[in-house]
Amino acid sequence: MTASGNTDADSDHRKDPQIAWPAQITEQRVRQWVSRRLPGATQVRTDMYHHPMLGVAFQWERPLARPMHAHALVDLVGGRAYAAEHWDDVDFVAIDQVEVSSHLSPPVQAIATEQAEEAARRLVNGVLLRRRRLDCAGHLRQYGKPVLFGKPNWWIQGVYQNRKLEVIIDGLNGNHYVFSA
Repeated sequence: MTASGNTDADSDHRKDPQIAWPAQITEQRVRQWVSRRLPGATQVRTDMYHHPMLGVAFQWERPLARPMHAHALVDLVGGRAYAAEHWDDVDFVAIDQVEVSSHLSPPVQAIATEQAEEAARRLVNGVLLRRRRLDCAGHLRQYGKPVLFGKPNWWIQGVYQNRKLEVIIDGLNGNHYVFSA
């Protein structure tokens, strides 16, 4: 299934993702990370879940110039937008066919699709276009349908140095976020 085949993103304000970005970080790599960064951690449990995200693509059109593209991903729980590479080459998979090793429920979408699209537009207008010092004669427009998908994350729980351990590792790039350790 490809991103272009997903039409669910704009049909409902708060809808669970039906497709998932395939995980790039395996459970084995997550466990290696824990062993390397937290030696001696015990009762380690790893669970994968899918965080709801919205991908929005824009086209910047200027007179006598080729159109430029910009892409943003918006976290549908917190509302933060991030610049991103395009996802046309991503082979999204049906979320119900992804092997998820989790009893955890994914976070609930708290941001409406329209709010997420506006956050993406603000990011592109405020950061990407200004940094590239593009002239004011152009016009920014959204192109294509937004893509609602689940982003894989690993939730790690355990005990480290007699303290509760909770870490999230991004299933796409391996970045980690420590909640407690």
